[in-house]
Amino acid sequence: MKILVVDDSQFARKFIGKLLSEHLQEAEFEFASTGEEGFELYHSFNPDFIITDLLMPGIDGKMLIKLIRHSDKNVKIVVISADVQKAVKLEVEENGITLFLNKPLDQEKQGLLLNVLKGVN
Repeated sequence: MKILVVDDSQFARKFIGKLLSEHLQEAEFEFASTGEEGFELYHSFNPDFIITDLLMPGIDGKMLIKLIRHSDKNVKIVVISADVQKAVKLEVEENGITLFLNKPLDQEKQGLLLNVLKGVN
């Protein structure tokens, strides 16, 4: 399994990377700090899952999702964001995301994320 994590926060990238590597030892990871970098890595890495923040400078998470969905309807996208506006959540859900989680990731949200990545419903 290949997972691409896109978040402008170095803390968030490290936290998510540590969480996932502890529970998904067989997975390969790539990390991007911008939407632009994430889009480039999406094409070269060909991930099964993308975990993205929404609030980033330049190409933000919403635009990244739209760009990816333009050519790929199947890759699973998980949004982890501090942006809790209902309209924003609805907008990204309309683009076929798999899961939306609000920051910070407590134990329950970590479990939901891991279950989605493991294919557990």
